[in-house]
Amino acid sequence: RPLRELTLGAVDLNIKNMEANVALAGYEMTNEGLEIAFDPPVEPGKQVTLSIDYSAEPRRGLYFRTPELGFRTEDTHIWTQGEPHESRHWFPSIDYPNERFTSEIICHIPREFTVLSNGRQIEEVNEADGMKRVHYRQEKPHVAYLIALAAGKFAKLEDQYNDISLRFFTPQSRAPYAANGFRDTADILKFLEEELGVPYPWPKYDQVVVEDYHIGGMENTSLTVLNPIAVFPNESENTNWPINGLVTMSRAKTGANFISTKVLPFIIPTFTMAIKMATMPCCMRFTTIGKAFSITKMKSGRLYRESTIMRGTNSTSVHMRKGAGCCTCSVANWVKTSFVAALPII
Repeated sequence: RPLRELTLGAVDLNIKNMEANVALAGYEMTNEGLEIAFDPPVEPGKQVTLSIDYSAEPRRGLYFRTPELGFRTEDTHIWTQGEPHESRHWFPSIDYPNERFTSEIICHIPREFTVLSNGRQIEEVNEADGMKRVHYRQEKPHVAYLIALAAGKFAKLEDQYNDISLRFFTPQSRAPYAANGFRDTADILKFLEEELGVPYPWPKYDQVVVEDYHIGGMENTSLTVLNPIAVFPNESENTNWPINGLVTMSRAKTGANFISTKVLPFIIPTFTMAIKMATMPCCMRFTTIGKAFSITKMKSGRLYRESTIMRGTNSTSVHMRKGAGCCTCSVANWVKTSFVAALPII
């Protein structure tokens, strides 16, 4: 039926102007978002282009890490976190995963900053006054909460897996420990491609560590954002293995989202947990049965069993616990889990 009104997710955005290729009756920011009225209503099948000029000082969704906030000058950066529905705090959108679309980000930023986002970098052009223009394009559809932006004075490590560029970025102060968080990435991709028989579907895979990140990691398409515990000194490796597990699981979260473009939903949990099995220093048994799977893990005289992950509709996380430590893995945005029995090993 004809569309009279469209509501976009938008929180505290200062709308300066709006233009469209169809007639607008008006627009208004409300508690529900940005409401746009069309007159006459838009007929089904007609393509509409909206151009929205706005500004924002987001309290959620996009975060600044600057000296004024107590961070090191050399570590100045910004980062975004869209899940579950925080993208609306920095750009108007249909901020729910039932709508998929391609996206582009064009960022104007000081030349000494590195800019990271989804998909392929199209161009980087110097502008006046020490600024530059960086353009990213995500050519395959994804959802609003996976749109990501990180920019700052990052240190960088690089690798290659087949024709896939692998890059790992950290704040400058954490650069000495970055290699430990990055060293397994190429091997993990190789293992997953061989295990699933499906090529990695995105043009590159970037990972970036950001300061004061409030979760373990986020599987944005082609750009994983990670908590600082993803990097660690050699001295901590043997005693803090749950942390290393969290690093690998953060990568798994990325992989689960990437691979969902080409693999049946029922394979996604297998993909996610296989990466843990391949990298975590403990004894594990892994079984797939039809549309479900089970995994057992043994460590320190305890048996932890996870059972029956099936296709569902809601975002969730799987927690595998050892003592006070916890490793967390998202199993993609349409998988839900039935979890947890902890039994002593006899």
